[in-house]
Amino acid sequence: MISLDVRSNLAQVRAQFAKDYRQQLPLATAKALTFTIQAVREAERAEMQRVFDRPTPFTLRSLFIKTATVRDLTARTWFKELGFGPHYLVPQIHGGDRPLKRMEMRLQRRGLLPAGWRVVPGSAVKRDAYGNVNRGQLTQIFSQLELQFEAGYESRFTRGTLKAQRRAIKKAGGRYFAISRRHGRLAPGVYLRERERTGGGGVKPVLIFVSGTQYAPRFDFYGVARRVTDQQLVPKFIEAIHREISRSGR
Repeated sequence: MISLDVRSNLAQVRAQFAKDYRQQLPLATAKALTFTIQAVREAERAEMQRVFDRPTPFTLRSLFIKTATVRDLTARTWFKELGFGPHYLVPQIHGGDRPLKRMEMRLQRRGLLPAGWRVVPGSAVKRDAYGNVNRGQLTQIFSQLELQFEAGYESRFTRGTLKAQRRAIKKAGGRYFAISRRHGRLAPGVYLRERERTGGGGVKPVLIFVSGTQYAPRFDFYGVARRVTDQQLVPKFIEAIHREISRSGR
């Protein structure tokens, strides 16, 4: 998290106005901190677009700001809480493994994805406009996997709701199935067994289960914040204090 307060490089500049304009200082400081943290957030969004491949609007909107007030001369920006662990961009800042995605939690609850493992895209995955796994394909995958569990773990679709199974297979253009441990040449993951008419009935990897995903830092969140703060905080304070002085008639 980035926090800006009066202990920053603003302190010396504020001291120059403290004797004659003490009453104007708190509001001018709060405004300077708030305007600067807003500029930091915009710069972080621009950095996301530079560093990441087609970040989603959800990702670009994921930074919140806490504005400064005359009672609390502190302004902050960081990632909004998602409700299921640290934000997924944090490993891009600090490095390390990323938190589980919702689909991974779902696979773990079914006992398919081992604890500590993650999912990476396979060659048969469909992607949306932002490069992420297509939501429609995920719906098809989980629809078929749920039917498998209703009919028996890793069933051959010989029991259960056969009509629903066949509709799901027809809509997907083949059958999705999951394996939780290596089976011959197939690594753990989710696969698509194509229908014969679509290309010979081959098996293609859609989601592959891996034992970890380590990220190197590549989003210089703190560096961007420091650069913007160094460039803008003092000028915004000087602008704000002169505005408050003008309004006070002094």
